[in-house]
Amino acid sequence: MQIEENAKHLRANLAGLQSQLEKFADPFEKLGTHLKNASLSYAEADKRFEKAESSVESMLAGDSVPQIPAEPQANLDLPAANKQSA
Repeated sequence: MQIEENAKHLRANLAGLQSQLEKFADPFEKLGTHLKNASLSYAEADKRFEKAESSVESMLAGDSVPQIPAEPQANLDLPAANKQSA
């Protein structure tokens, strides 16, 4: 009887733990996504900073003025107009 009672308590505790883990999973995944995006943004900003720093150093060293390429603008694909046949 005591073993059966302990098994019921253990099962109830495990069910509670499972519920807590399920509630934790969504915010944890969201946090992981935000960290990944922050890391990618940081890497891109660092790369741009290094290019700018290199250009300034070249200019200060008296090298020819480097051409700083403009960032290409992304083209948005517009949906095709619905053509109705006559």
